[in-house]
Amino acid sequence: MLGNYTSGTFTTPLLTGQAGAAANALATSQAFVCRMFGSTFSPCAKAGFNAPGPYPINFFLTNPFSITSTSSNLLLTEDSGASNYNGLQVNLRGRRGNSFNYVANYTWSHSFSNIWGDNANNDGPIKTVRNKAGDMAPSPFDLRHVFNFYSLYDLPVGKNKLLNVTNPVLNALVGGWKLSGIFTVTSGNVFRLGSGRQTVNTNDAGIILAPGVTAAQIQQAYTISPAATGTNRFFFPLSMIGPDGRANPSFFITPTTPGVFGNYLYLYGRNNWNVDSSIEKSFSLTEKWKLNLWMSALNTFNHPIFNPSGAGTTVSIQSTTFGQVTSPANGARVLQFRALVSF
Repeated sequence: MLGNYTSGTFTTPLLTGQAGAAANALATSQAFVCRMFGSTFSPCAKAGFNAPGPYPINFFLTNPFSITSTSSNLLLTEDSGASNYNGLQVNLRGRRGNSFNYVANYTWSHSFSNIWGDNANNDGPIKTVRNKAGDMAPSPFDLRHVFNFYSLYDLPVGKNKLLNVTNPVLNALVGGWKLSGIFTVTSGNVFRLGSGRQTVNTNDAGIILAPGVTAAQIQQAYTISPAATGTNRFFFPLSMIGPDGRANPSFFITPTTPGVFGNYLYLYGRNNWNVDSSIEKSFSLTEKWKLNLWMSALNTFNHPIFNPSGAGTTVSIQSTTFGQVTSPANGARVLQFRALVSF
């Protein structure tokens, strides 16, 4: 039994100040727990422990029965999550002549929440139940600025249009096409920096900024530059990355004090833009039969966005690829074709 305590499962967390990780290693091991509770705890008696333990069963675990289940976690579902959203929306609709229609809108907003999660349950870990307000921070989907421009344009080619086509066959081919598009500009998605260290409980303890370093300085340093190989991109300057690929401790410090939380650092990626477009035309085959041809291009210009991807992203300063993204956060251009016959 003593040899188990000298294994890396226990020594590594203790040497790095991870009291939460060390406690969790004990709490999820039936061998260790049952030596504390002994045969007075029925699951331990069934496991072959035949002597009473020196501690009551609620000494260490809120739910000691969890050590005998298929999962060691006990989840509590409640409605203590909180969110706050403030926004200003401006919308403009217009038409130029009979051929060009458009809608433009802009949203300036800010969203806060005490849950950092974007999943089916919209749940996530909190630092401590003693102070849930300590988790209030930007929501994973917080976008400060969003501008959209939607348009539909009847191309001025065809019979009785600006570029008049009198030939009926040619008019059937080139006349009557409609072009539409969506142009979007947004500010960058929010992400956060963590360390993966469990100095208090089993949640990420966050990071500590080095003396003299401010969050504003880190945000201003955010940039996108090519890496040596492939599609990788750096989103921090190389001065913030150490020789082993982890974060440079001159800027980012890993929490090592047991029982003391660090703080997440919330940052925003660079501004993004995207264009989606489509073109379509309807043909009258007979009096009753009609054919509609439609083609769209999502991400028309195949414009890559190199930001940490996905709502609820946490970038670890302990990662050996810190400050890098391996591929664009958005997808490549997608072409879609459709033919619809109606009668």
